[in-house]
Amino acid sequence: IKSIIDGVKNGLIVFDLNGKITWANTRILDIFSDQMVLNQYLYELLTDINFEVLLEEIKRFNIFITDIAIQQLEFKCVITPISIEPVHYVAVFNDITDLKKIDRLKSDMIRMVSHELKNPLLAINICAENIVDIQEKNFVIENAQNIIQASSVLMNIITNFLNLSRLENNMIEFNKEPADLIEIINECISLQLPIAKEKGIDIIFENENIAEVLIDKTQITIVINNLLSNALKYSINSNKVIVKTYTEEEFIKTSIIDFGIGIPQEDLDKIFETFFRSINNKKNNIEGSGLGLSIIKRILLLHNGDISVTSKVNEGSIFTFKLPAQNLSTAINQETK
Repeated sequence: IKSIIDGVKNGLIVFDLNGKITWANTRILDIFSDQMVLNQYLYELLTDINFEVLLEEIKRFNIFITDIAIQQLEFKCVITPISIEPVHYVAVFNDITDLKKIDRLKSDMIRMVSHELKNPLLAINICAENIVDIQEKNFVIENAQNIIQASSVLMNIITNFLNLSRLENNMIEFNKEPADLIEIINECISLQLPIAKEKGIDIIFENENIAEVLIDKTQITIVINNLLSNALKYSINSNKVIVKTYTEEEFIKTSIIDFGIGIPQEDLDKIFETFFRSINNKKNNIEGSGLGLSIIKRILLLHNGDISVTSKVNEGSIFTFKLPAQNLSTAINQETK
């Protein structure tokens, strides 16, 4: 029986009326460094939830349930009495860390949808009402342009939602073929130039002579456009963005360098999480859905590549993505298999 209980993934402890642990399985001991730490934790837990209240509730309902956090993990703790003399209690710790993360993602999505979709919809509504109320030609054109701009914001958010859903459910079919990465980057820069000129920012492209890469051109274009768009968006009080492409070991790397507001150090390890937005965005009133970098990360991983970031607040950020620089004929054969 001990071997069976030690084999389950849930933590399990038995304690007496005084809160003293009389037995613990391997899983719960793995979470804590030793029995003493576990004893101390149980004492603090019982103090926190009030041992007398716990016993009273168990007496009434034969069960006590609470959510607790242990060393960055989250558990649903279920405590019930067991029929041995003197009276003992068994506490089962069910790991709900992933479920809690999903709940937070749902909350973030609801928050994002309610905030990010509300603003452009409100702008569209106001502009439409103005057009109805006032017939002056220039005023109509100006409001029509605002409607087009707000609609584009909505379309981008909806497109990002769809792309993320398709990537998570493996519904995007990647059509990988040899492509000139420098040519793709130049096309993306041309697309972003009107926004750059409006902001007074020069986009400088520095590149080495690199080999072709085996990629889905459409998806990698999404990656580059998103990174360039972000670099321009966050380049407040800066007049340049630099793009560098080079070969390093077995990878072709591309760095997008901006000299904008930067990212706080504590946010760097979360920046590619779905719906995550740095506190700097809020401080500088920069809108966004928190989906772009998550989508970029997934696309690159599906190309056997990856992305990283270095940043300093008020100095700027460097996003570097890499793609395998492999022999194309070999790579094509592998993709075919």
